[in-house]
Amino acid sequence: MQPTELLAALDALGHPRALVVGDLILDRYTWGNAERISQEAPVLLLRADRRESRLGGAANVCQMLRGLEAEVTVAGVVGSDDSGRELREMLSQTGVRCDMALVDMSRPTTVKERFIGRAANKHPHQILRVDSEVREPLSSELEAEFVRRLLSEIDRYDVVVISDYAKGVCTPKLLRQVIDAARAAGLPVVVDPVRTDDYSRYRGATTMTPNRNEAECASGVKINRPEDAFEAFCPRLPWRWRHNWSRRWQSVWRTSPAGWKSSTSARCRSGVMTCGRICWPSANPRPPSACRPKLWCDMWRRAVPEGSGSCSPTAASTCCTSAT
Repeated sequence: MQPTELLAALDALGHPRALVVGDLILDRYTWGNAERISQEAPVLLLRADRRESRLGGAANVCQMLRGLEAEVTVAGVVGSDDSGRELREMLSQTGVRCDMALVDMSRPTTVKERFIGRAANKHPHQILRVDSEVREPLSSELEAEFVRRLLSEIDRYDVVVISDYAKGVCTPKLLRQVIDAARAAGLPVVVDPVRTDDYSRYRGATTMTPNRNEAECASGVKINRPEDAFEAFCPRLPWRWRHNWSRRWQSVWRTSPAGWKSSTSARCRSGVMTCGRICWPSANPRPPSACRPKLWCDMWRRAVPEGSGSCSPTAASTCCTSAT
């Protein structure tokens, strides 16, 4: 994509209404000179001269969306503490609506504090990170209230973004109900997943954005090149197709119904396929017929059957065999 095309695409976005669901994190930084070794223990002594707070996790996603001039509402959980109040205030100053950010009296706000040391005011280097967090899932009462609020307002938005950092907010039950409600309302669901080998919790999402490490964990494939990523997504396609199409199409992570496993590798966990597939629009060239029924189309999770010019449901797949 050329820079002019990218700018045109950004201009065409307008001001979408985005609902961001996920784990809110406050990032703190302490900067200073590491001057000497402490007399109390063999550790660096950091003379702090600057402290900074930044939005992290799902809160950082909100900040970036605001930078794209989206109208953003955040749905998450903070603790009843100074860090939670600071995080909400920072979000409000950014222009993010925070009335769906609930307070959990039983847990602290997730805080990641980093200590950055310099040598003679040069060469800053992180020397320590301290995390204050609770990773336990939300209580059933708070989860129910959270889901009730989300479902009551979800049709007001244009897109749902899920930012999962495994801090307890994105429970399987909450994810299932939010994704299903978004699909029923015709909304795309974008997921930034946690590092796991089981993506069944995100089944039904429109697209996912794993980084390389997360993609390797989910697919079981070592990814060093774009061709490796395409191999993880559609291993049955001939190499020449993988090579050509990987340069023309963006890979979209999908999960398939329970009971199907890959016939070519052990990439499927708990009986649910976690390897991704590509949505091939009917107006564009087809991949080899051997793989057509496996290619999931659009957010409705329908497959492209043999000889069809549109998406329709199918229960079979030539790329997968039934799990035993």
